Amino acid sequence: THSVIEPDAGTVYLTKDEIMDELQLLHRSLCDTDNEITADGFLTDIIRNVAAFGVTMATLDIRNESDRHEEAVDCITRYLGLGSYSDWDEETKLNWLQQQLSSPRPLIRPGVWYDHPEIFTPTSIDTLETFTMIKD
Repeated sequence: THSVIEPDAGTVYLTKDEIMDELQLLHRSLCDTDNEITADGFLTDIIRNVAAFGVTMATLDIRNESDRHEEAVDCITRYLGLGSYSDWDEETKLNWLQQQLSSPRPLIRPGVWYDHPEIFTPTSIDTLETFTMIKD
């Protein structure tokens, strides 16, 4: 089984006002140090977006090394009995990925990786959990 990590109020902005206070402090600091161009450019755009949409529309930049993705897909193909994705040639990989992306059905049930620790590595589980969190 796995546990859900609840946000810690000390490390995550939970309300629009919390992040607005920080952004406005940053804006004032830039203006006080003769950096009005920076303050009134991109930072002002961010302030406007937060004012209009709050934290629900914040852009989230999530990056992983491609090796982690390949490892996760390799675990999935081995789980499905299709062999090792990592051993496939590039054309086979691309064809299979395109077929899966065009399918409306889920490839595997979320959380199935916890039932098969002999197939899914800790790194692949972390990667798959990250994608599950993004989807939700």
